[in-house]
Amino acid sequence: MKKKGILPDSDERQLYELALTILDADQGDDENGVFDTARILIEGHLKPRDCVLSGGVRDVY
Repeated sequence: MKKKGILPDSDERQLYELALTILDADQGDDENGVFDTARILIEGHLKPRDCVLSGGVRDVY
């Protein structure tokens, strides 16, 4: 939604934080590691990171 301009950065961050809160509150049994994987992906979106995009342009988001 962010890429399409529907959701501002601050709202996107709130959605990821809410998803992380829901994961923490209701994990249940995670025998397959699905919740751990989801947490890693969500936390990755919450951390600012410096990456090199194709074409050599550096972007921080």
